[in-house]
Amino acid sequence: MTMTRLLRLSCALLALSLPLPARADVGLPPAMARDAANALLPAARNNLGLVPGAASGVMPGSIAIAGSPTGYAVGDTVTLTCSGCSFTTNPVIVVSAVSSGVPTAIQLRVPGAITAAPAANPTFTQSATTGSGTGLQVTGTLGVIAADVSVASLNTAGAGNGNMILGAETPLSTLYGGENTFLGDRAGSHFDTSSAANTAVGHNACGNQGAGTVTGSFNTCLGDDAGRNMTGTFNNNTLLGTNAGRVVAANGNTIVGTGSGIASSTGGNNTIIGTGSGAALTTGAANVILGANVATTTLQGGGFNVLIAAESFNDVDTPAINTGNMLNIQRSIAGTLTSHANNNNPSICAVGMHCVLGVLRGANFNITTDQSIPIRPLTSSDPGFIAGATKYIVTDIYVSNCSASLTTAKGALYTAASKTGTIIGAVTTPFTNCTGATTMQRLQALTNEDSNTFTAATLFLSLTTAQGTAATGDVYVMGIPIN
Repeated sequence: MTMTRLLRLSCALLALSLPLPARADVGLPPAMARDAANALLPAARNNLGLVPGAASGVMPGSIAIAGSPTGYAVGDTVTLTCSGCSFTTNPVIVVSAVSSGVPTAIQLRVPGAITAAPAANPTFTQSATTGSGTGLQVTGTLGVIAADVSVASLNTAGAGNGNMILGAETPLSTLYGGENTFLGDRAGSHFDTSSAANTAVGHNACGNQGAGTVTGSFNTCLGDDAGRNMTGTFNNNTLLGTNAGRVVAANGNTIVGTGSGIASSTGGNNTIIGTGSGAALTTGAANVILGANVATTTLQGGGFNVLIAAESFNDVDTPAINTGNMLNIQRSIAGTLTSHANNNNPSICAVGMHCVLGVLRGANFNITTDQSIPIRPLTSSDPGFIAGATKYIVTDIYVSNCSASLTTAKGALYTAASKTGTIIGAVTTPFTNCTGATTMQRLQALTNEDSNTFTAATLFLSLTTAQGTAATGDVYVMGIPIN
């Protein structure tokens, strides 16, 4: 072995004998002690419950019937108290079975928050009830409120695994669904039985102040009182913001913004985004409402509307409480949309846009009395109303879809009834080109048409000469709304 190779081998052996420099990421971390709350959770559980402070509550598996109760019925709720105890919230039980008025089974509905007690196993007495029973006493064991997640129902066949509960009084003792996340006082405390994969963050989020419980999955409530009064059976709602979707009771709503969709209840599949938006909506479904304070006054039960504003325009709304299939963008673009359930002759218009101003379907060409044609952009009760339009230009008038050849009928349009106001056309204007369902008469360059703007919200078709036999047709007034 050469001297050079010998030196190299000696250096390598020396390096292996030296201690390695200390590193923060080398070695096992110190053992973590379980805190008081987690120490009470079953060791094999996959649920986690944490609450701050030292408040205790009644452990769900510890309650037993005592005393000499009489006069109770299934469903009675009983609020409990105990001598020497101090409560932030009193425990509440529900009578689940009776025999001749005597309870034989009870369930813990609210574990309570107890800050002082004379013993770890006090006897509770009745302080109030929703029924007429008397004499019920309940024995129970106190523990940290976080142990409420170990209610028996969550252990059923492992179905309730994967829940995370941070806050007092959650969940209901009859919840057995899994993968729920409830963070905040009473958050998610209205979910019952098989409810799963729900997320509730914030005081009373998806909470417990409604008329009943909630059975549903894949709901998300983020914000103080978001979905607070939810009740019923529904899924797939996303409610973000204080008081957003407070009383939702239907599927598939996306409601974002403080106070948005606050009264929306049995209408589903709404998309409502913006502070205070959709505040008047109650039973309407499949609406799209975008912008702060949009649709806060009128829309209640209508569906399939699209209402959009970039600023706080609370008059971007529908003309009636049950209006459907309407488009209203920033008070400048409006019209009727086609519903997937039916074809309602959609028409969209905007200030400065050439469009259909008004339509008279089935006009009678065998009478000489007035037949009104509402001008949609100027008619406040019409879904085509454009608040930014104050007048309009008439460019063309079409007569089509005639039931008979209009060989005789003649007449004009007027801005006022009884052939008064401004005439558009002439008393002798013919419609002879409309001979059937596949032909039409285009009227243009009419008297006053090319030289006037108009403000009348209604035009009147009034014939001078009737056809003489039954004949109908559709009249389209084309033009441009302006201001």
